[in-house]
Amino acid sequence: ATYALELLDAYLASGMSSRLFLKIREEKGLAYSVQSGIQAEKQYSYYSIYTGTTAKAIPLIKKIILDELAKLQYMTSTQLAESKKRVIGLTHLSKEESTKVMMELLFMEYATNAEEYYLREKIMASITLKEVRALARQLARAPYSTAAIVPA
Repeated sequence: ATYALELLDAYLASGMSSRLFLKIREEKGLAYSVQSGIQAEKQYSYYSIYTGTTAKAIPLIKKIILDELAKLQYMTSTQLAESKKRVIGLTHLSKEESTKVMMELLFMEYATNAEEYYLREKIMASITLKEVRALARQLARAPYSTAAIVPA
């Protein structure tokens, strides 16, 4: 499920071409930054979406995020293909620096299985639209929490 989540995230919230970045920052002008993170380890995992915004914009941004999560179950094969290209491309770039490779291998050995590092591209390519849509439906129904740090 982690690989399907990476593909889903590439479309939804990761980077300047993601749905949330385009909608929240570029279209609505509600936030300066829109980012996401996946923390997946053997014992726990979580998915987070972060925006740098004003207190006033928080309710609308929360609604946009939840609406976009609900729409993910209708992701198209073209959108999935674009996500795969992006994630696999970023994987290739990360392999150009030996310290990044070392850190990734160490993390994967600790968190999951270092052997998967060498199979990552093949695994990503094999993820189906059906798998991603099923995960999207799960995310739309999953309990979530929100937090806001608002300076006084």
